[in-house]
Amino acid sequence: MNLPFLLRRSLLCSSLLVMSGLIQAEPATTAAEQLVSQWVGLEQQRNQMQTDWALTEAALRQQVSLLEAEQKELKQALAANKGERSEVDEARAQLLLEQEQMETDQQALEGQLERAYQQVQRVAPQLPPPLAAKWREPLAKLGAEALDSSERLQALLALVADFDRFNARVALNTTAMTLTDGREILADQVYLGVAQGWYISADDQYFGRGTATASGWQWQEQADIDPADVRAIVAMLKGEREPAMVPAPLASAVGGDQ
Repeated sequence: MNLPFLLRRSLLCSSLLVMSGLIQAEPATTAAEQLVSQWVGLEQQRNQMQTDWALTEAALRQQVSLLEAEQKELKQALAANKGERSEVDEARAQLLLEQEQMETDQQALEGQLERAYQQVQRVAPQLPPPLAAKWREPLAKLGAEALDSSERLQALLALVADFDRFNARVALNTTAMTLTDGREILADQVYLGVAQGWYISADDQYFGRGTATASGWQWQEQADIDPADVRAIVAMLKGEREPAMVPAPLASAVGGDQ
């Protein structure tokens, strides 16, 4: 047997086997490297995602905190605004109640003023002529002019004050009179309040009594009156004689103050 030839053949076979094993091992190594590369890539992505999420989470938490703070401020503002609204609404409701009460009071006052006006109109014709003459112009204004409640009240109070003053004294008035038979005389008139009065002509020839009646003030000649008594009263009121007790028609003390 040729030994060198066999040795060379054996070495050649061994070399081929080694080369075949290397050729078979190379694809496995390449696959492992690819897997390692992919795993590294996935780890990097996971780390990046964790980093990104940590940053995002911090930003979200900060944003949530800001939103919660803003929401708290809004709630406080709404509560304060609700409280202010409640106070305003309460004040508005109170003003409305006061306004309604004022309107009710105003209507009641206007009703009372109208009744008072109607009353003074009914009384006016029954007053003694001097007081009736003083009332004539204010009454005409009350009936014709568009006065507010305050002005009407003041006008009516002025009329009542005139009435009270006249009714509280003995008044003297000298004026021309037309008697029931048409005669014109100059007479002194004496009024005891607003309910009764007397007159006497300048020559003491005509005298009589005046009274307030439902149809108005009426003068009547009175034969039962002593003209000397009426003249004495006139003289006292004019200051021409000392005050004294006067018999009928006046059973009272009369002073010189008109």
